[in-house]
Amino acid sequence: MYKEASKLITCVLPDDGIDKYLINTLFRDKNITQVESVACLSMNILASTAVNPGTLPETSLAKIVRVVVPQTDAEEFFHFIYDKADIGRAGGGVIFQSDLSPCTTYTLPEGLE
Repeated sequence: MYKEASKLITCVLPDDGIDKYLINTLFRDKNITQVESVACLSMNILASTAVNPGTLPETSLAKIVRVVVPQTDAEEFFHFIYDKADIGRAGGGVIFQSDLSPCTTYTLPEGLE
């Protein structure tokens, strides 16, 4: 069983399809298969807080995308994901990186699309 030190890159992205684009791009361009996308309810903390007393700002859907990458290439992947997910745009989300216990490399059997 092959194991290597890994990093976990986590993004909170708008629910505009960018998560699917990012996952496809990571697989196509970088052969990354350890990715997940989860829908969640979010609240933009940077949005105007001018609401009625006792109420919360409006909520919306967001996507949390988690990507497992080799520790040795984590910095490169961090910048790649930031660029491909267009996180620098207004409302583009947030990205952060954390340590992860060693992970088993997972590959799909030959011949699968």
